Amino acid sequence: MGTLVLLLGLVGWILLRPKSEPVVVSDTPAPKADSGDLNRGSVGHLIETADLSEGPGEIHVMYGNAALVADLTFDEGLQRFILKELRRRKVDWAGVAVVDALTGEVLALASHSEREPSARNLALRATFSAASVFKVVTAAAAVEDRGYRRSTLVRYEGNSTKVRSREILHDRGRESMTLAEGFAKSANAIFGKIGARAVGGGLLSEYAERFGFNTPIPFIPAVELSRAEIPREDPMEEARAAAGFGEVTLSPLHGALIAGAVVADGFMMEPFLVRRIVASTGRLRYA
Repeated sequence: MGTLVLLLGLVGWILLRPKSEPVVVSDTPAPKADSGDLNRGSVGHLIETADLSEGPGEIHVMYGNAALVADLTFDEGLQRFILKELRRRKVDWAGVAVVDALTGEVLALASHSEREPSARNLALRATFSAASVFKVVTAAAAVEDRGYRRSTLVRYEGNSTKVRSREILHDRGRESMTLAEGFAKSANAIFGKIGARAVGGGLLSEYAERFGFNTPIPFIPAVELSRAEIPREDPMEEARAAAGFGEVTLSPLHGALIAGAVVADGFMMEPFLVRRIVASTGRLRYA
């Protein structure tokens, strides 16, 4: 069964900056309620029961006897375009998340499955393999804690797409790539060697959590927890994890946030979908 995860906003050719900022959750996330009477829990219930499949700009909901309008951050045209492409290509499973890297606004959350047409909210399910998205975590650990720079050379032997013991367990290598080149080409041999020889499972686990793995992502509607089980004291397994072949799963929304951290100089924004909720009388109920 094929699995397709589209993470829009992750650019393949991104050169690492010589110096990056720590990965942190933004101190200025989505505005919180201070002038209305709906709390996060009640807003979550309202949004989770609404149909968001077409990416509406606003939804009309009932809260008790009150008619409310929720203003959402969706780009309706973008959501329709993504859904059209997913349906046209007849993918088995697909979740697409598009997030503004600098604000945290969620512009699209699209789902499509030829295998399970009734599947919903695939972009919020954390059952997809992190794969090469996890190389961002490995690169951040190497740059911030191990002194790597974009120009740092990593030697390897043979095929750069493979993670093999003859390359990982020895320093030799007739070929080499800079960290920037390896990142741009998603070279498994380069990241496997960095993971096993420079970073290690302990530091990789620490950075995985700093990027939001094994930690709830605050979002309405709820998003599944991304999991990262990083092995330690086994160089080959550490290498596989660092290159994206480990026991690591995430949601497309989380993947978009990780990509956004590269764009936003190491800051991963808190995502938000609801701008505000207003009653039919014009009274602000949540912002």
